[in-house]
Amino acid sequence: MLKILHVTQCYDGGVSRAMDNISKLLPDINHYVIYSGSEDPTESGGYSGIKKFSSNPFKRIREVRVFAKELGAEVIHAHSSWAGLYTRLLRLPVPVVYEPHCFVFDDPERHPLLRTAYRRIESFLSKRTSITVALTEHERELANSIDENAKVRILPNIPTIPTVLDRQPIVQEFPEITMIGRIAPQKDPAFFRDVARLSRDQGLPFKFVWIGAGSEEATNSLLDAGVEVTGWLSPSEISARLATTWMYFHSALYEGFPLSVLDAAAAGVPIIVRDLPCFNETRLAKIDGPSEAISALAMAYFDADFLESTKSGGQQLLLTMNEETHTDVLRSVYHEARFETIAPEPAELRV
Repeated sequence: MLKILHVTQCYDGGVSRAMDNISKLLPDINHYVIYSGSEDPTESGGYSGIKKFSSNPFKRIREVRVFAKELGAEVIHAHSSWAGLYTRLLRLPVPVVYEPHCFVFDDPERHPLLRTAYRRIESFLSKRTSITVALTEHERELANSIDENAKVRILPNIPTIPTVLDRQPIVQEFPEITMIGRIAPQKDPAFFRDVARLSRDQGLPFKFVWIGAGSEEATNSLLDAGVEVTGWLSPSEISARLATTWMYFHSALYEGFPLSVLDAAAAGVPIIVRDLPCFNETRLAKIDGPSEAISALAMAYFDADFLESTKSGGQQLLLTMNEETHTDVLRSVYHEARFETIAPEPAELRV
């Protein structure tokens, strides 16, 4: 059986759910994982072997190499930028499939010099990448912008919870508006907090909920605005919470393609998102600033036709982002990477 080693810096949130999906959808492959993070892969994934990174990030490059050799791994799948660094800073004798789950240099809030530095790092590391897995056409364009010769394959994301076929309308005294993700700058909790404050100032009856965890400071900022913070939940708990959600509102500043939006679509929840490039090819309802967001939420509350339109955009996603397509693309990517011949590196790339 083919042996795949999955590498991740943080086994929690969307990345862990994406990895778990892969391990379950391809049971004819032996999946192993080396990780750091707060969750335990043995509880949710279908892995043949698990190893936890040491606390020293400088040792992790060697730990990946040693674990891959012990397993006889035939392909390494690096999930997100830190894992991409651990698996590509030194050239490995195993092909690396790199899935950035969004490029850091795509963050519009970072200083231009930092964005340039991140682009150059990714450009250097791309030369040691067999295949880059992009979640959207926008992400494919970013990958090719740093390496025009990069092999890039688009992998449509899929929900991590079962699809609800007949969701009943939610009637609540205080309709719940939910966001799922790490409480971190990329997900922009300050944006979500500002929308919650505007709702309160305008006397709207909404209850705001954030499913996820993060820094104490950012969490307290949400709590001070009246947002309920649940911490990380299991897939079954997310399903239960989405069953009582009136609207899913995605506040992130930049994305690959968020699993949480697909989970909301699978649960039949109406969806409003920020106008990000990853959503360009979708029919989701999109907004820009907090004022536009609260106006859209108020319109959905008072206008049944607009509310229905925010639901149909999510249902459209599920037509193309499904398990069959996801599995077929992954199997093709692993097969292509496995049989790639790793050529010697030019001298100027050797470190």
